[in-house]
Amino acid sequence: MKETIKIDHVRVTCDVCGKNDPGDLYYECVGCGKDFCWDCHKISGLITHESTNYSNEGFFFCNGCIIHMPEEIKPLYYASLRVEGLIRVRDDLYYEHKKTESEANAELQRLRDQRKKVK
Repeated sequence: MKETIKIDHVRVTCDVCGKNDPGDLYYECVGCGKDFCWDCHKISGLITHESTNYSNEGFFFCNGCIIHMPEEIKPLYYASLRVEGLIRVRDDLYYEHKKTESEANAELQRLRDQRKKVK
């Protein structure tokens, strides 16, 4: 038996450019609540991760709220920046480790090959 259900869909309009494409992705600023379309969010704010362990996005802060930050979102903003900093440190350490690992493996292989030639 098939049942038809009605789904309410909220149509979001970008507060910067006025776009309201239902297929587009929109970001809501946690400070002022303004909506930003995919194109406008890239130049109009900052997206942070919600955790150092996940790759998903956490919060969007528009440039206006970053410049004139409401007191109630300052702790969230600074905690988000701390998470972003930790992610960058983790990534830098990972890339440095991979580079060192590659160099060590190449040196070991060179020494193995050199030892085989001596025998």
